[in-house]
Amino acid sequence: MNSIKIQTLNRGVIELNFSNFHDFVWVAGHQIGILRGYVDDTEEYLDSVSKVLSKRFQEKESLGAFDNLTDESVIVDVGSGVGIIDIVLCKYIDGGKFVLVDESIIDHNHVVSHWSDRHGFYNDWDVFRDIATHSNVNLSNFDLVSPGSAWRDDVDLIMSNHSYLWHYPLEVYIDEIKNRKSALLFDILNRPENNMQRINEIRNQECEYISMDPFKFHWFSKELLLENNSAGKICYWR
Repeated sequence: MNSIKIQTLNRGVIELNFSNFHDFVWVAGHQIGILRGYVDDTEEYLDSVSKVLSKRFQEKESLGAFDNLTDESVIVDVGSGVGIIDIVLCKYIDGGKFVLVDESIIDHNHVVSHWSDRHGFYNDWDVFRDIATHSNVNLSNFDLVSPGSAWRDDVDLIMSNHSYLWHYPLEVYIDEIKNRKSALLFDILNRPENNMQRINEIRNQECEYISMDPFKFHWFSKELLLENNSAGKICYWR
């Protein structure tokens, strides 16, 4: 059995387990952005994954994005991938109802640009089930739906982690943002059209945000609009 350990700010360490290391690296590793031609040290790799995901979760905690969630809250995750953040959050709030929006398709070769109206899919629901089943969360807490499917009406939080507004445009889900009073939590790529400001205007509300760490190298750096070498922001509308 393999384990990753997510260090949270307010709930200590949340451990997730899974059995299929190969598929985890091939699917989840790609989603997380830890791309390697080979892995020669399992523990070192899992430690790297744990550190990246801990940081991402803590950034959202620091904005207070999870403070008002309860075991009855409904969370929609757009472009959820294998749902690691969702599984952690399910354990964090001891329940909740999660709608994971993604396709179960591996299409690595399609990802030829960081930003595209039709960004490729690289996901496998079997990897999600592997993690959820071995991490003692109830699969009935999760609905796995394809993009374009209708969402529930009673949504408390709409979030997207390095997917919507990171790889593809606001217009894809703009009606859901306009027509709901749900809290929003998005990783937003810095773009000339300034999607953070556009949502501020739609909501008539200023978001709370933190800038992502600057980097020294990025595969698609020539396509990115950098601010002090930071590619984007974590943005929260209450």
